Amino acid sequence: NGAGTWSGLAAGINWCIANKNLYNISIISMSLGSAGVTYTPSTSPGYIDPALQSAYNLNIVPVAGSGNDGSLTGIIYPAVSPYVISVGASYDANIGTYSFLLTNGSWCTDTIANPNMVTCFSDRAPFLDMIAPGASISSTTVQGSFGASAGTSYAAPHVSGTIALMKQRNPQMTVAQIENILKTTGVPIYDNATGLTFPRINAL
Repeated sequence: NGAGTWSGLAAGINWCIANKNLYNISIISMSLGSAGVTYTPSTSPGYIDPALQSAYNLNIVPVAGSGNDGSLTGIIYPAVSPYVISVGASYDANIGTYSFLLTNGSWCTDTIANPNMVTCFSDRAPFLDMIAPGASISSTTVQGSFGASAGTSYAAPHVSGTIALMKQRNPQMTVAQIENILKTTGVPIYDNATGLTFPRINAL
C-alpha cells in the first residue's frame, strides 16, 4: 500500500548487514522516507540511525532520495541522516514545461525544464549531498508495461548504480571515499531557488 514502519526499514537494513558476505551486498538504495515532513541535520529524528551507522561502518553505502515536497530548507528522513548519501533530482533532458504533484497535494511547475537545473519538486538545502536525473525517467510500471515518471525516488537509483560501478572497480572503497569522489567529480548545477550549487552525478 506504499507505506511501512521505521522498525520494518531498520529490519531490512539489518538483514542486508547480516547477509552482506553471502550476497555481496554493498549498497542500500532507499526510495522512501518521511514524505511530507522535512528535517535538517539538527532536527533529524534518527529513527534508524543505529542500523544505518552499522551499514556505513561496514562499507555498505546507504543512498536515499531527498523527498518530493519542494522544500528549500530541509529534506526527508532517512536522507538527512549523516550516514546516508542524499540525492535530489534534476531533469534528464530538455523537456520544456514540466508540472509535478507535490507530497502536500499542490503542484509546482518548471517552465523551462532541462538537465542543468534542480527540479521544482526536489527537496534541497545546503546539506543535500548531490543531484541526479529524476525527471522524466522511463521505467517499468505496476501494470507490467513501461512509462515515464519523476521523483527523487528515480534519482537515488542513478547514484546507487554509479556506486555499484565504483565498487566493482575497487571493492575496498569506504563510504566517505565514495561520497567524496561523487561530489568532486560531479557537474556543478546552480539552483536559482536557493542560490546553492549542487554536484550532479557524473558516472563517467
